Amino acid sequence: MPLAELLANEPSASPKAIAIRGVSADSRQCGEGYLFAALKGARADSADHIDEARRKGAVALLLSEKAECPESAKNLALIRSPNVAKNFAEIAARFHRDQPRMVAAITGTNGKSSTAIFAQALFASFGFSSASLGTLGVRVGSHAFPDKLTTPDPARLHRQLAMLARRGVSHAVLEASSHGLAQYRLDGVRLRAAALTHIGRDHLDYHKSEAHYLRAKLRLVEILPKNRPLVFYDRAKGAKAFARYAEETGRGLFRVSDKEGDLTLARSLPLADGCRLRLIYGGRHFETSLSLIGAFQRSNALLAAALALASDEDCAKHPDRLFAALQNLPTVPGRLEYIGHSAKGGHVYVDYAHTPDALSALLRDMRPHLSGRLHLLFGCGGERDVAKRGEMGALARALADRITITDDNPRGEDPAAIRQAILRACPDAEEIADRREAIARATDALEQGDALLVAGKGHEESQESSGGRRRFSDREEARLYLTQSGGAALGGIA
Repeated sequence: MPLAELLANEPSASPKAIAIRGVSADSRQCGEGYLFAALKGARADSADHIDEARRKGAVALLLSEKAECPESAKNLALIRSPNVAKNFAEIAARFHRDQPRMVAAITGTNGKSSTAIFAQALFASFGFSSASLGTLGVRVGSHAFPDKLTTPDPARLHRQLAMLARRGVSHAVLEASSHGLAQYRLDGVRLRAAALTHIGRDHLDYHKSEAHYLRAKLRLVEILPKNRPLVFYDRAKGAKAFARYAEETGRGLFRVSDKEGDLTLARSLPLADGCRLRLIYGGRHFETSLSLIGAFQRSNALLAAALALASDEDCAKHPDRLFAALQNLPTVPGRLEYIGHSAKGGHVYVDYAHTPDALSALLRDMRPHLSGRLHLLFGCGGERDVAKRGEMGALARALADRITITDDNPRGEDPAAIRQAILRACPDAEEIADRREAIARATDALEQGDALLVAGKGHEESQESSGGRRRFSDREEARLYLTQSGGAALGGIA
């Protein structure tokens, strides 16, 4: 592709007639004819790798206005930019060109993965070839392609969207992380709609304050084209700030509400394995059900339905079909996933809850579905938000009947110090450092009608400590121990 076509209205470069065969901000991925973007990240500066990109065949360099260009790179076509990250995302979009005709993005502290997969399933129920992209990788139908990042870098994200479009995917729903938004990774995505789950507390090690974290999330509204809808639950934390900003900047609103909204939840009746719902849309009443436990799962499902209504005409014209499809939503890996029952009749669940808001919602939502005691097993990650450890310990003490504190992903921190920070807020909890042993002993403590929530790691398949990364899955460990100890384990989507 000619360099001039990639640049469009971006800062000029010479010579513009040069042909670009690929774009990357990773010098290791560069090849002959590539444009290399020298991005400055949180942990690394790709400007340090300009020479490597040139040696591998890069012919153009996107560089900050203030950065010094190495003498060895003076022969490259040089593009100076006041915002390299944003310009690179837009260039990546132009280079890869194709995107599914309906792309929606979801942001929020918790619930992004569940809402994205639920929306994907709802679109599929209408016969659309649909995909989701996020923490659980790229999912097309029941097939998953793992990806380490919730929001990939722009080159990979736009390559993925182009690949999906060329394979016939018409509807794609992607997760928008605060890191990805702050680093302009989603710029250039042609959004039909956006959604907010809620704003809590997370990633303060990166954003430094809750105000900066909210500001990063609000960038999704800026990426959303004018008059396109922002979908939100009006009682969700952060919803007022998002709705106000969306209105002020000329975006539309699609409100989910328990009182009066574009989609209204008129009634929710808890059942042993889910809930029965009465919904109002377009002045009509609809009855349906969910095979999902908890108010937060219900909120994610309704947000997914609202996203479908707001972004696709066929879904909006046939709400009866859409709401009927809520009954068949899939279990999302590691999101209040039922693993099985113990020999004594206790039940084991695995969930990704790793923030105070998520843990609180999880524990409160489980209580109505129990006849016995609520057991909780969790830890906190190292090198992340330190203040939440005591807060999560206090929540556990207030809302759970029996608590086991174990290691999560201690990374480079002392695991014992992390556990002690939690235990100071819940001193009666049992401390078991080894997570495998902790799952086994917590399972053994279950009696008839009890439930154990193994929280924090959810779908993750490894554990990271100062000794490196080792394979470890809460889901696999819980299933294995239930089977070995005389209980029964269920499967689930991988």
